[in-house]
Amino acid sequence: MSDTEIVAVGEGIVAVVDFSVGTFSRVLGVPAFVDYVSVVKLGDNLVAVATQDGIVRAIDLKSGAESGEINVNMPLKGLALAGRYLVAYGGDWHKTGRSLCLISWDEANSRIAA
Repeated sequence: MSDTEIVAVGEGIVAVVDFSVGTFSRVLGVPAFVDYVSVVKLGDNLVAVATQDGIVRAIDLKSGAESGEINVNMPLKGLALAGRYLVAYGGDWHKTGRSLCLISWDEANSRIAA
């Protein structure tokens, strides 16, 4: 997020860590059963997080509010940003079905769309 901050995700956690002092500077209220596997920065104080089950959410780090959610209907291993698109990847690589999904990101409206 900055020169001294990173966003950490995991089981029941989305948190901003100030690694210059080694402490959490912000922790968002996330249900304990939600296991996020990836995070990518979309903008100032705005990230996309993904669950292994295929849910991608845009979250405002200041307020904790979700500004969009999409189910890509495939298992996810991670997210990457490519221009104005999010690339969700995972799936079954050696079987039929999807392993990549492009998600359009409307930065002006802070919305995720299929």
